[in-house]
Amino acid sequence: MSSSSSSNVRGYGEGKCKYGLPLREYLAITPWNYKRLFEGCSKGKKEFGGCNYFKWLGPEVPVTIIPADISLNEELQRLQREFHRSERLHRFYESENMGLTNRVRVLEFDLAKKRATIQKTRAFIFLSSIAILWLLCKCPYNV
Repeated sequence: MSSSSSSNVRGYGEGKCKYGLPLREYLAITPWNYKRLFEGCSKGKKEFGGCNYFKWLGPEVPVTIIPADISLNEELQRLQREFHRSERLHRFYESENMGLTNRVRVLEFDLAKKRATIQKTRAFIFLSSIAILWLLCKCPYNV
């Protein structure tokens, strides 16, 4: 296998693509499959004159972040902190909402009790006034 100017190109493979171009072996440089071997058309994508052929050759590499890429690691940590902060805020507002809901229920219950008391008082006043009128009508002495 001959080497090329690109650092991730390993050399030419055995076969040819459907356009008759030689296949090249590459090392993946993405964080998800870092240094995993694959073969592809030597021209690459169709816009560069290739056929877009691609096939993994080596075993699957476990998903890891490239240790040398500090900015990606920092970005991941920032996103994790942001997620945990939003999770805490969600739990806080959810508990506040439950507290408010419970307070509203207590106030509604108190209001219902007060309405019932007012209705009982009105009924008592009405019946008392009827009883007083009846007594006044039955009373032999006029005051």
